[in-house]
Amino acid sequence: MKFGDAFRVNLNIYKGNTAKSAIAVWLEDPDGNKVGKESKANANTKYTEYDISVPIYLPPNCDEKLEEGRYTIKAEGLDEEDKEKIDVEGLTKTLCVQKGEKTETTQLAASEAKTAVSSVPAEQKVVEVPVMQPGLVYESTTQKAKNLVPAFLMVLTTLLSIVLLWRK
Repeated sequence: MKFGDAFRVNLNIYKGNTAKSAIAVWLEDPDGNKVGKESKANANTKYTEYDISVPIYLPPNCDEKLEEGRYTIKAEGLDEEDKEKIDVEGLTKTLCVQKGEKTETTQLAASEAKTAVSSVPAEQKVVEVPVMQPGLVYESTTQKAKNLVPAFLMVLTTLLSIVLLWRK
């Protein structure tokens, strides 16, 4: 793994008789400090087994404040905890932008990149795809019919008014 990479952590979870439902996954540096953002998922139904894939994003480290080495992926929730070690080496240089002739670099914001992580096994490199803009993807025929009712009533009222005026 390199700084700036995104990957998915596959979790196999069984929720028993606990009222808790939140599962959190994050990355820790060799000193035990959280690196990047925490990803969360929920397991709501009791006595159910879940296969969950949670995205983890390694910060680009353009300022080189983070050291290369062995990092820990931690998963915690439903009164359980698990961890796995990964090696982080190198930097994804395309995520860092140099300003003018200075050697100063800045970190691109993830919100500016407008990308999402595709679902792949944790061992493979993640491919980024554009995020769809929010909007209506599917509308049922029942909902379409409900949406047409006001227009239908307006046309019917107009036609009845014309007929009644014509008869006078």
